[in-house]
Amino acid sequence: MNNAYNLARDLIRRIEFNKTEPETLSKLMEQAVEKGAAEREELRRLHKEAQKLSPLCQELNLIRKESLGSPPEEILECLVGIDGSHQLMGGAGGTWYIFASAAQVVFHRGLKCVPDVICDADIQRIQEHDFEQISSTANLLLASVETKAIASWAGHQIPSIVMIDGPIAEPPSCRDKQYIGDRCSAIRACLNQQIPVMGFVKRSVDTQFVQHCVRTSEVQRPEVSECFKRFTTDAYLLSHLMTLLAYTSKESEAYLVSTALDVSKSTKVFELYLENGIRIIMCYLMLSAGSPLLRMELAVLADAELTTEEIQSSAKRTLDIAVHTIYPGHQIPLPVQIAHEKCNIRQGCAETLYYEIMTAQLATDPVNQILLTKLR
Repeated sequence: MNNAYNLARDLIRRIEFNKTEPETLSKLMEQAVEKGAAEREELRRLHKEAQKLSPLCQELNLIRKESLGSPPEEILECLVGIDGSHQLMGGAGGTWYIFASAAQVVFHRGLKCVPDVICDADIQRIQEHDFEQISSTANLLLASVETKAIASWAGHQIPSIVMIDGPIAEPPSCRDKQYIGDRCSAIRACLNQQIPVMGFVKRSVDTQFVQHCVRTSEVQRPEVSECFKRFTTDAYLLSHLMTLLAYTSKESEAYLVSTALDVSKSTKVFELYLENGIRIIMCYLMLSAGSPLLRMELAVLADAELTTEEIQSSAKRTLDIAVHTIYPGHQIPLPVQIAHEKCNIRQGCAETLYYEIMTAQLATDPVNQILLTKLR
């Protein structure tokens, strides 16, 4: 299915490339060649920096190799994957429709059983003049539906492990105190019942790990602190470092992880979560040289004053569970992967539902039919 989708997408890309007017295309090609040469030079420079920093990061325990080991007993327990999806349609006359859904995928006896799937969906009609950012409003509605799914599962009071597709603080830039209070309340309801809540982020643009490397090197190896500053994000730094280490490693049954960090005070948003009783611990994982980088987050009650050793221990438990639930060829744990597929609202589906809504609004009068074509 994925191969067919990729082939279709490549075909559409080539068709649209060929349909671009030659005068515009020639100028863009010139710019692409220039930018490509600059990117190759930048990549060479960063690769050299990574070669220099790689042994140092291991020496300072910023990155380490972990043995695969035996599956932890926790993956035989109840595992719950939660994810949400949304589509934004409309705009004519300032009226928008937000289609949002969330799915809970429940493995009651670990990954060897057939999971139960619980889905919820909602359609919201909003007016553009009532909201400054329609896209932000859509993201907030999506996160609210996902938060309801977390709270709903906490209400079952079943010993389990909750895995979220995305960060604990979702949306990452949202500072709405009412929403953050509701999300933290749902997460606390899980944690108070000894139900761990984990978040898995596929595309991270955070910088907490880079900042930690800079601070650590300034104290212990000040001559290389500037090297870390040349990497703009955690993903950029760790993709270089971990790929290099994994590629040169002779240990086939080992994976790479970064040191775990308490990031609860690193941003204003995280501080709001801390004020609402949720502390966030994060680390990064790469299974092999060919695997993508994955950011993992763990929610902890704010009143749990954890030592550095306890933070690393909590992260290690999360890592063990994650590594043994990520199947070959996949980037995230299986419960999260299935939840992602189950809740996914595809664009064509949302368009069809939107047209159904608009058709129901308008009669068969010819003038209304003309209006319908304009509103589409």
